Amino acid sequence: MLAGVAITGCSSTGTVTKANLESDVLTQMQTVDPTTSVVTCPGDIEGKLGATITCEASFDDGANTKRAVLVEVVGVDGDKIEFSIKGKAG
Repeated sequence: MLAGVAITGCSSTGTVTKANLESDVLTQMQTVDPTTSVVTCPGDIEGKLGATITCEASFDDGANTKRAVLVEVVGVDGDKIEFSIKGKAG
């Protein structure tokens, strides 16, 4: 469902803060699944190619479904950090 969805975050410090990451991932996930209600990440993600973090997405689908999503940095160009999000199995 979320495989290959790419979103872009920008940062002048070489990281995307927890708050910005959660907001960016939520916004992009809502374009794929409008029932996505909350995304919670454990911290910031460093703007290094291949860096990953696992966040949790909650859905307002009547069943209070929660799913892990993997966020991976797939591109860095100056202060522009591009990352992809993918649903995790299991």
